[in-house]
Amino acid sequence: MTLLLLLVPIEMLSFFFRPISLAIRLFANMMAGHILLKVVYSFVLHFAHGLNIFTTLGFIANGFLIILTLLETAVAFIQALIFTILIAVYIQEMIHVG
Repeated sequence: MTLLLLLVPIEMLSFFFRPISLAIRLFANMMAGHILLKVVYSFVLHFAHGLNIFTTLGFIANGFLIILTLLETAVAFIQALIFTILIAVYIQEMIHVG
Protein backbone atom coordinates (compact mmCIF):
# COMPACT_ATOMS: atom_id res chain seq x y z
CA MET A 1 0.00 0.00 0.00
CA THR A 2 2.81 2.43 0.82
CA LEU A 3 4.46 1.66 -2.49
CA LEU A 4 1.22 2.58 -4.25
CA LEU A 5 1.20 5.96 -2.51
CA LEU A 6 4.70 6.57 -3.83
CA LEU A 7 4.24 5.31 -7.39
CA VAL A 8 0.94 7.03 -8.24
CA PRO A 9 2.27 10.62 -7.91
CA ILE A 10 5.45 9.68 -9.79
CA GLU A 11 3.42 8.23 -12.68
CA MET A 12 1.12 11.27 -12.72
CA LEU A 13 4.14 13.57 -12.97
CA SER A 14 5.48 11.36 -15.73
CA PHE A 15 2.29 11.82 -17.75
CA PHE A 16 2.45 15.59 -17.37
CA PHE A 17 6.15 16.02 -18.11
CA ARG A 18 6.36 13.80 -21.20
CA PRO A 19 4.82 16.37 -23.58
CA ILE A 20 6.91 19.12 -22.00
CA SER A 21 10.15 17.18 -22.50
CA LEU A 22 9.06 16.30 -26.04
CA ALA A 23 8.46 19.97 -26.85
CA ILE A 24 11.82 21.00 -25.37
CA ARG A 25 13.62 18.29 -27.36
CA LEU A 26 11.86 19.33 -30.58
CA PHE A 27 12.70 22.99 -29.95
CA ALA A 28 16.36 22.18 -29.25
CA ASN A 29 16.71 20.08 -32.40
CA MET A 30 15.13 22.74 -34.57
CA MET A 31 17.17 25.52 -32.98
CA ALA A 32 20.41 23.58 -33.46
CA GLY A 33 19.63 23.18 -37.17
CA HIS A 34 18.87 26.87 -37.56
CA ILE A 35 22.05 27.86 -35.73
CA LEU A 36 24.08 25.52 -37.93
CA LEU A 37 22.58 27.07 -41.06
CA LYS A 38 23.29 30.59 -39.75
CA VAL A 39 26.93 29.78 -38.95
CA VAL A 40 27.56 28.08 -42.30
CA TYR A 41 25.77 30.90 -44.14
CA SER A 42 27.97 33.50 -42.43
CA PHE A 43 31.07 31.49 -43.40
CA VAL A 44 29.90 31.31 -47.01
CA LEU A 45 29.08 35.02 -46.98
CA HIS A 46 32.54 35.94 -45.70
CA PHE A 47 34.10 33.51 -48.16
CA ALA A 48 32.11 34.99 -51.06
CA HIS A 49 32.97 38.52 -49.94
CA GLY A 50 36.68 37.72 -50.07
CA LEU A 51 36.35 36.24 -53.54
CA ASN A 52 34.24 37.05 -56.53
CA ILE A 53 30.87 35.32 -56.02
CA PHE A 54 30.91 34.12 -59.61
CA THR A 55 34.06 32.06 -59.21
CA THR A 56 33.91 28.30 -59.10
CA LEU A 57 34.58 28.27 -55.36
CA GLY A 58 31.67 30.64 -54.80
CA PHE A 59 29.34 28.31 -56.66
CA ILE A 60 30.63 25.31 -54.69
CA ALA A 61 30.11 27.14 -51.41
CA ASN A 62 26.57 28.17 -52.36
CA GLY A 63 25.83 24.63 -53.57
CA PHE A 64 26.99 23.29 -50.21
CA LEU A 65 24.66 25.75 -48.48
CA ILE A 66 21.71 24.66 -50.63
CA ILE A 67 22.42 20.99 -49.90
CA LEU A 68 22.65 21.75 -46.18
CA THR A 69 19.33 23.62 -46.34
CA LEU A 70 17.68 20.64 -48.05
CA LEU A 71 19.12 18.34 -45.37
CA GLU A 72 17.76 20.61 -42.64
CA THR A 73 14.34 20.55 -44.33
CA ALA A 74 14.39 16.75 -44.36
CA VAL A 75 15.34 16.71 -40.68
CA ALA A 76 12.46 19.09 -39.93
CA PHE A 77 9.99 16.73 -41.63
CA ILE A 78 11.37 13.77 -39.69
CA GLN A 79 11.11 15.74 -36.44
CA ALA A 80 7.50 16.65 -37.25
CA LEU A 81 6.71 12.99 -37.92
CA ILE A 82 8.29 11.87 -34.64
CA PHE A 83 6.52 14.65 -32.74
CA THR A 84 3.16 13.67 -34.22
CA ILE A 85 3.63 9.95 -33.52
CA LEU A 86 4.77 10.52 -29.93
CA ILE A 87 1.92 12.92 -29.18
CA ALA A 88 -0.55 10.36 -30.56
CA VAL A 89 1.01 7.64 -28.40
CA TYR A 90 0.93 9.87 -25.31
CA ILE A 91 -2.72 10.82 -25.87
CA GLN A 92 -3.66 7.17 -26.44
CA GLU A 93 -1.78 6.23 -23.28
CA MET A 94 -3.64 8.88 -21.27
CA ILE A 95 -7.02 7.76 -22.56
CA HIS A 96 -6.41 4.03 -22.13
CA VAL A 97 -4.47 3.83 -18.90
CA GLY A 98 -3.64 0.30 -17.91
